[in-house]
Amino acid sequence: MIKKITLDHNRIFNIEPFAFKGLHDVEEISLRWNPIETIPGFAFAGIRNVTHIYLGYNKIKSISGYAFAGTEHIEILVINDNPIKTIESYAFAGLKYVKFLLVSSTVKQLHQDAFNGLESVDQLKLDFFNLRTTKPHTFRGLTNCRVLTIDNSDLGLVAEGAWSGILNVSQVNLFNSKIDQIADTSLATGSQVHHLNLTGNHILSLSPDLQIEKFVTYGLKSIYLSRNHIPCTCHFAVLQDQMADIMDLSVLQADNYCISPQDVSGKNLAHMSATCYKTGLKKQNSVQTTQERSSEEDSNLKKGNIEDDSPRQIGRRNENEDFWKNSEEDEHYFNNVDHLRFNKILFYWLICHCLIGNIFTGGTATDRLIK
Repeated sequence: MIKKITLDHNRIFNIEPFAFKGLHDVEEISLRWNPIETIPGFAFAGIRNVTHIYLGYNKIKSISGYAFAGTEHIEILVINDNPIKTIESYAFAGLKYVKFLLVSSTVKQLHQDAFNGLESVDQLKLDFFNLRTTKPHTFRGLTNCRVLTIDNSDLGLVAEGAWSGILNVSQVNLFNSKIDQIADTSLATGSQVHHLNLTGNHILSLSPDLQIEKFVTYGLKSIYLSRNHIPCTCHFAVLQDQMADIMDLSVLQADNYCISPQDVSGKNLAHMSATCYKTGLKKQNSVQTTQERSSEEDSNLKKGNIEDDSPRQIGRRNENEDFWKNSEEDEHYFNNVDHLRFNKILFYWLICHCLIGNIFTGGTATDRLIK
């Protein structure tokens, strides 16, 4: 009775659908260190008693939809150290009671619903992903997951609805990764994540509309942030207040750091908070007061209640006075020009008159002028 099939270090290039059908007693399949380039749909269908599959150190570039459909009892699935570029929708559909699923590869395209149909998984670990965008509904259909861990990855832009449809996930860990921006509704209605752990990440930008209160509404019970580098804006200072009920703010401020702007880069969040509340909020209030005062002045002017002596209107009056003054000077200038033109025309007329008279009567032009 064969319990384990080991096909490591062979020249296996392809796995055909239903390739292992009929191996009823096999519990473990190892296909490591082979030049396998893709895992097609239903590659492992028909092996209901297999509990362990190892696909590390191959040349796998893509995982097709329903690649593991028909394998009901897989507990351990390890796909590490492969040059995977694409994981298609429903790639893991059909897996029901997985204890540990590892995908450790430089994945560039993670299609929406990639984990849809993965009915229950204790630990899902994704390493070294290199995404430009974490697309909407990427994790839709991922249900009954105790721990989802994303480590050493680039998630790019975490788009609107990226976490929409993720249900009954106890904890999400994001470790040592880079995020270009987190959209304000990345964790949308219908998602259920209870605990969020962000450690050692670089977050380059936060949506100005991001509200932690939304995440709390959708079931977030606690959040832990440590050794992260975060944009130090006054908006984030407001977000800190929203986290007060679900985390220790003293830990947040002492153990996380500013990534921007440059003058506070590398300093902890406590410095940012103090600076923001002392200067940023005052500046905001000052701007608001100025805007309100300007609006009030315009309203009173329209009603005729006051004579407008504000610097703005004084400047406008000065501009009008300068305009009319310049207009008068221009008019005087053109009048002088007209006089000069008239005198020049009169002079030429006299010269011509004298020359014509000299031709018909004799004598010089000088004589004509004397006469």
